[in-house]
Amino acid sequence: MKNILISILLLILSCLVVYKYFIEKKEIIDAIDLVPKSAIIIHEVNDPIDKFNQIKNLKNYDSTFLIKKISKQIKYIDSILSNNIEKLSLNNKLITSFHITSKSNFDLIFYLDISIINKNSLMNTFIKNKFTIQNRTFNNYEIFDISFEDKGFSFLFFNNFFIGSYSSVLIEDVIRSINQPGNSFKEAYPKLFKFIKTKDDFGNIYINTNKIDSFLEIFIEENKFSLKDFSNHVDETFLDFSITNNKFFLNGFSLNNSLKKFASLFKNKNIEESNYLNFIPNNCLWLYRIIVEESDKGWEELLINKSDNREKLENYEKKIIENLDNELIIMKLENDLKNQENDIIILKSKDVDNFNKLFIDIESESIKNYVFSLNDKKIYKSNKKFLFKKFLKNKIKIEDDFFFTNIDNYIIISNSLININEYLKKVDSQEIWMKSIFYNNLLSNLNNKSNVDLFVNLPKTIIYFLPKIEYNFKNNIIDIFKDFDFLSLQITKLDENFYTSLVLSKAESANEVSKKSSNLIENNRIEIDKKINTKPYLIKSHLDNSTEIIFQDNSNYIYQISSNFQKIWMDSISAKIKSKIYQIDYYKNNKKQIIFSTKNMIHSYDRNGNELIEYPIKNPSNNEIDHFNIIDYNNSKNYRLILSDVKGNVFLKDKTGKSLNGWNPLKFSPLSQSPFHIRILNKDYIIIIEKKGVINVLNRKGKNYPGFPLNFDTNIDSNIFIEKKSTPKKSLITVLLANGKIIKVNMNGVIVEETQLYRPSVNSKFDLLIDPTKKNYKIVVNDETTIYVIEKNEVQFKYDLFETKGLNYQYYYFGGNNEMLSILNKSKNNITIFNLKTNSISKINIPSDQLISILYYDYKKEFEIYSILNNKLLKNRLKN
Repeated sequence: MKNILISILLLILSCLVVYKYFIEKKEIIDAIDLVPKSAIIIHEVNDPIDKFNQIKNLKNYDSTFLIKKISKQIKYIDSILSNNIEKLSLNNKLITSFHITSKSNFDLIFYLDISIINKNSLMNTFIKNKFTIQNRTFNNYEIFDISFEDKGFSFLFFNNFFIGSYSSVLIEDVIRSINQPGNSFKEAYPKLFKFIKTKDDFGNIYINTNKIDSFLEIFIEENKFSLKDFSNHVDETFLDFSITNNKFFLNGFSLNNSLKKFASLFKNKNIEESNYLNFIPNNCLWLYRIIVEESDKGWEELLINKSDNREKLENYEKKIIENLDNELIIMKLENDLKNQENDIIILKSKDVDNFNKLFIDIESESIKNYVFSLNDKKIYKSNKKFLFKKFLKNKIKIEDDFFFTNIDNYIIISNSLININEYLKKVDSQEIWMKSIFYNNLLSNLNNKSNVDLFVNLPKTIIYFLPKIEYNFKNNIIDIFKDFDFLSLQITKLDENFYTSLVLSKAESANEVSKKSSNLIENNRIEIDKKINTKPYLIKSHLDNSTEIIFQDNSNYIYQISSNFQKIWMDSISAKIKSKIYQIDYYKNNKKQIIFSTKNMIHSYDRNGNELIEYPIKNPSNNEIDHFNIIDYNNSKNYRLILSDVKGNVFLKDKTGKSLNGWNPLKFSPLSQSPFHIRILNKDYIIIIEKKGVINVLNRKGKNYPGFPLNFDTNIDSNIFIEKKSTPKKSLITVLLANGKIIKVNMNGVIVEETQLYRPSVNSKFDLLIDPTKKNYKIVVNDETTIYVIEKNEVQFKYDLFETKGLNYQYYYFGGNNEMLSILNKSKNNITIFNLKTNSISKINIPSDQLISILYYDYKKEFEIYSILNNKLLKNRLKN
């Protein structure tokens, strides 16, 4: 009897197993149930063709890369289906899942209900279209492998569903999911499918956020950039997908089921609005911001590296953590030099003064103060890398030391003294997101009480990532993202869930931009009675920061022109302008004046055309002035006037014209460029270059530093380039000799590199062109009938001309790979401008008989080109 009962029980259990295996699995009525749990991202959309047509009909979407590519595929598939694709799509659902297939690749699976199509007819259609079809069996399911023109595609039929992929391995994965309960995405992440879905949108997106790092690393070379930490915020995400004329919206919720993510540190409510956007400069590529609970534990999670295996924190580390408030910001900024990193970290402090004292106490006598004259800010140097241990380690490259300063209650941190100085200058001059119409429009509609913000300027970021993107994906990534200009991702804690919003902003009128990209559009002009004989010098108005223009005619009248091309003032002087035109704040009241030299005078005017009381200042030499410059040692506005005459005598005066001791004059041979000043580690360096090939690096008293002068016994005909770093040893002078040899010398007088540039012939001439902002340089080789442009000691491009004598060159660098080179041919009243883009070089010609000035507006993707032709000042716009 006992054996009979056991047998009956086993029979019942067997029946249950058979039922679960054969019956339950056949009750699949939604294609989403078929997606394997290996999926990283799933997109499901109803009436896919109708939704696609809606996108096409939105303004300016028909010309985007993705839309054109999908249109081509749809047209091809429709031809195979005998023009039945819309009928198949109607009231149907298309599901697409993304899967990692190897460390360097991914593939898709497509799921579609094809009950209205006869399967045999579909197979016959494939054969008619010259597809080669083979079938095989895997786990009792028939897989079809088709090929056409060396392209393979695999699919299977399950019930009424068509499941296809370019990877046959993924089709096998679907079969495993069908055969093994618990192996589907929906079963692995059931909570994602309980959220209320918006009807009639452009689909739903499900993301396994735990694996998003691995997915992104397919596209980025891991040894060049780390994508760790993307998965550290939440476990999984559901998003509704909607589209307007200029934005993609993905809104939904994320989950923190594991309770091990950064989301565990988020506050649920009472997040205060922050003013941090006032500290984000316009050269920011992207920023990341996180708000955590105001607790020591939260900061320990973010800042302490568990691999250190330390049981407890050092006392100074505890004190620093106790001082921190709840806000952390990490920014990637454009570099002063290409291929160098520029990172800024911002921490909110409960007590800034106490924070500074903590580091001073920690460093004892080894800490050094760097007084930065913008509002007398102090920049501190430290070698304690505690703040860079864990969360920050992949975001910033640490050198020997790092530097920090304060703005309001924020601690600003950088690994470069130069970068933190430049950052403070931009914030002080209000070159920030909140003063930009472009960024203001984007940010004004976003949540200002989120726990996490990620804001990305896509054009700048793509340029940054180009060297790091895997070669196989480079062109597609450029093509996809070139139509968009900004991405925002925000996560906000709402009860136990995390509201997640991703917005992708489309570049405005991108199709119109492409149509006009080669057209130069005149935007404004002004004519005067006399011929203009200088370039248009651009200055900033202290009234509204608008661009104004200075030039001089051949009767030596000077003109200041407003941004709307109205004359502000004119005045006559005795000679032609010899130097650049500089702007100063003579009275330290934030009102600007211009200052420049002629061959015999130094002049300075206010915006109303009144010359300052002490001016003009007479030339202190019996010889003509050859070079003139302004020195402001620590940005204190206690200006020094430095000038040299044609014989190489160098004079230094205060801003009132009083001669300074030791400089009346210093005697050198004739100079190749104006003397100039840089500051490194609280030391002042005045650099004087003699044409005969001598580099002098002087202190304030006019004495050469150890290691100088350096004599190369070969003429220096070009300007030199300074690559300023955190120490004199790391800071480099790049000098181009007349024989084509490029030499790099540090500020200790040590030659660190010598390179002989490509020399096409013995008559080749070399020019080192420096961008007006002194961020970058380009080398031009002039070879009688050909011009070679050199980048990193290699020929970037060449330009053939009948005659190369008497040409003038200018170089402009606007960040990333956005740069321009212009060539002025005065004999033909023509300037040729080369737009040196990443993947192509385009050129335009404009009439001009003087050098030009160029501005670039990133938010408009537009250049403003100011030029002179005879008696006319012209402003032209050029779309990038």
